[in-house]
Amino acid sequence: MQLKEDQLSLIEELARNEEMINELYLVYSDKFSEEKEFWKNLAREELMHAAKVRNLRSEIGKNGFYFNKNRFKIETIKLFQDYLEEEKSNVSSTSIINALSVALDVETALLEYSFFEVIEGDSAEVRHILLDLRNACIEHRNRVKKVWEEYRNK
Repeated sequence: MQLKEDQLSLIEELARNEEMINELYLVYSDKFSEEKEFWKNLAREELMHAAKVRNLRSEIGKNGFYFNKNRFKIETIKLFQDYLEEEKSNVSSTSIINALSVALDVETALLEYSFFEVIEGDSAEVRHILLDLRNACIEHRNRVKKVWEEYRNK
């Protein structure tokens, strides 16, 4: 029973990551009116990612769906969340290029640390959700990088 509770907790924290990224991007959209729609679109998509992560809860124990417990600890996720909170609290002194750098770091970290690789499964649905999340993260990183490069080259 504890394993399933741990898995549910981990899914919830991964979904919370997406919500916290959403919150950071919304703060950026308020601060940087010149890129308001860019930030709002990213933020909206982060909420969709959180919903996809939460949809995985119903798959626990079915179709070969399991967690790689050794991948990383929940404390790693909490440290990432602390970083997001710190960046959100520092927004008043952040420049647009700095905000874009943070967003680039966030999206890159999600890919490099492979947060979603803690979840594995044989079902087509689980594989599809995980692939969608990875592809969305790559797409976000590429969009952020493009805008970051535009500002860097100004």
